Amino acid sequence: MNKLNMKTGLLILLSLMSIQLFAQSDSAKTFPPKPDDNVKFKLSGYTFFNYVNPSDENGGFAEAVFSPIFTWRPSDKIFFQTEVEFASSGEEYDGSFELEFATLNYIINKNMTLYAGKFLGPLGTFQARYHPAWINKSINKPIGFGNSVNGLKRLEAGSEAGVGLKGVLPAGNMKFTYDIYVANGGILDPSTGDVEMENLADNNKNKAIGGRLALLPLSNSSLEI
Repeated sequence: MNKLNMKTGLLILLSLMSIQLFAQSDSAKTFPPKPDDNVKFKLSGYTFFNYVNPSDENGGFAEAVFSPIFTWRPSDKIFFQTEVEFASSGEEYDGSFELEFATLNYIINKNMTLYAGKFLGPLGTFQARYHPAWINKSINKPIGFGNSVNGLKRLEAGSEAGVGLKGVLPAGNMKFTYDIYVANGGILDPSTGDVEMENLADNNKNKAIGGRLALLPLSNSSLEI
């Protein structure tokens, strides 16, 4: 492995194994959130458009996106959540449609939730927490989440199809969060060398196993490792 590949690999590793500081509201301190008996259906989401002016190309209004998020809770234990994206970019002025995620969730107890469907990859924190444009103000994704670096092919860590278990483990004034899953895994595109993670129609019998474990050492949960 040459020095360039080693440097890029280290950056990808650091982006997946991160120490993060973040603000947290009172409603986010409990998992899962306490249900409101008066609310069975919720519509949220975001929209944005971009103006891009690269140094080597013509500038212009490049992208318009509308991403509604639907949440339906038929009972205290079960809720369904999905996000769809309507977008026009480049020459696709007639628009495109994509299902970002669609998960069925069963709350086993206050520390454990079972989920299944198409879900945002939990490796690192970017895709599951920070990928929406109103949070990530950069026009690019971090290394390892969809961008080629120095000519090296990308690892598209977006959505996956499978089943998982996530929740919180109390440890005195501290707590751990966890998210483990089994999914179809990635597909290698021989024409480009890219590894595509959105493998809804698996091309082999093997499955991918992954997950994330984090420690919140402070009682106010303001530090996550």
